Amino acid sequence: MDGKAVERLTAKVLELTRQPRNERKPGFRDWLQRLESSCRFQTREFRGFKPGLQVAARNDRFVSVIIPAYNREKMIGRTLQSFLNQDYPKHLYEIIVADNNSTDATREVVRRLQSGSPVP
Repeated sequence: MDGKAVERLTAKVLELTRQPRNERKPGFRDWLQRLESSCRFQTREFRGFKPGLQVAARNDRFVSVIIPAYNREKMIGRTLQSFLNQDYPKHLYEIIVADNNSTDATREVVRRLQSGSPVP
């Protein structure tokens, strides 16, 4: 959705919400709540995936990232590498992999990354 589309949608929502309550159609409140929820989701999605978007954030809080895993040997390396490549200060986060007794090489992949070895 481009900037003009967002402006049009915003104008329409404001127009509809300014209607007197007795003129609103049945179900309007439900529709408005769904729209608000969708807009929140779209905003999170936009902030999360648009390259170059600047989002104000405090980088002084310690964060724990918990990754549940079960038989994810093919994916866990890429997942962990993605976290390790973040520009968040390394001393302000920890990554915890909660392995649920995997029967594949999930644990070995995690150990290789811990030791600094490359993961294929």
